[in-house]
Amino acid sequence: MVLFGTEPKVQSPASPTDFGIKTRDFGISS
Repeated sequence: MVLFGTEPKVQSPASPTDFGIKTRDFGISS
């Protein structure tokens, strides 16, 4: 479910902070 919320943020590489958060959630989800 976390991935779903971060998925749209990945498409917007304008915010490096979002990318870091997405990567962190990815590790937790995995």
